[in-house]
Order: sequence, then C-alpha cells, then structure tokens
Amino acid sequence: MKKMQGWADSPLTEKGWADAKSAGKLLADVQFDAVYSSDLLRAMNTAKEIIRENHYLGDESVITDSNFREVFFGSFEGLGRKESWEKTGAPHGYHNKIEILRATDAKTARNWMKDADPMGMAENNDEVWRRINDGLEPFETTENQNILIVSHGTLIRTMATKFENWDPLDVDAPDNGSYTTFVFRDGQWRVDEYNIR
Repeated sequence: MKKMQGWADSPLTEKGWADAKSAGKLLADVQFDAVYSSDLLRAMNTAKEIIRENHYLGDESVITDSNFREVFFGSFEGLGRKESWEKTGAPHGYHNKIEILRATDAKTARNWMKDADPMGMAENNDEVWRRINDGLEPFETTENQNILIVSHGTLIRTMATKFENWDPLDVDAPDNGSYTTFVFRDGQWRVDEYNIR
C-alpha cells in the first residue's frame, strides 16, 4: 500500500539508494555551481550520491534548505494514500483524489486536506507556495548559474503544474531518481524538462 510520506524523515531504502545512484549517473557530466537539498535525510543522501557520481563536483558540501522539503501532510503521514484522500474528500461528497481534482483544482485539494486533518497540521496551498517561493527567490537574481536542488516528488509536481499551467490529472509525480529542469527566464519559472530518467 502506498503511504503519505511527507516530512517523515525516513532513510533511503535499497531501491532509493539505487535510484540515487541512477540519478547521479544521469547527471554525471553536468557542471553545477552549487548543490542544495531538502533537509530530510532521504534527500540529503540522494544529493551526496549524485555528488559522488558527478565528474565535476568534488567534496562540495550540500546546502540544506527546509523550503525544499516534501509537502507536509500532517496527521495523514504514514496513512495509505487511498484512505487519506477518502477522508479529504468525504466532507465534500468525493471519494478519492481523482474525483476531487476533476471537480476542483490542486489548490482546493491541498486546502481540503488541511481542513480534514484532525490536527490541522497539513500544509494548505498558501503554506506550500510560501516555502517554494522563499526557496526559489535567491535563484531569481543569479544569472547563468546551474544549481542542483534535490527535492521530493509531490513538491516538484506542484511546481511544474503551476509553472506550466498543467492539469494535475495529466501529470504524474516524477519518478524517484529522475530529474526535472526548471529555468527562470523573463521574470518567470518554466519547466524545461520533466521526469527525465
């Protein structure tokens, strides 16, 4: 059963290590000016594995930033995805994530999850975007730099769907071990490549 992971600070699994190594091989010939990572252990270990595989990076330290953490699902973390979305949609007459997204949008879905969280701790849409914007803002004034940011699937998908105005029903979260390229051009963020393996 697939579970809501979010901020649960679990280590990489054996498959996770293999995915990290695979990502490192994909990016082995890319020159990076800096390496950032979510401050969650699985992301930091992935960043270290990418550095180890890269032909240009040496012992560069990884700059950790909590703004690049996964979306926080509050008390839904550790529960099955199906059960979590049932509880999120039930007060509004919906039974799963697809029904919710067909009837509303990603912003509403995120807000409903916070409303359905008995502890009220899950992030709503504004909280998620405040973090994303705070994390990306320093790079908006950095010209011609290639920055590696190791983050998480739901956060990356959230960014991509908003930046490109993609329907979230048409876009899966990126695979573990894949990379997505965002570029800041003409005052806005865009997706250059998505879910490359």
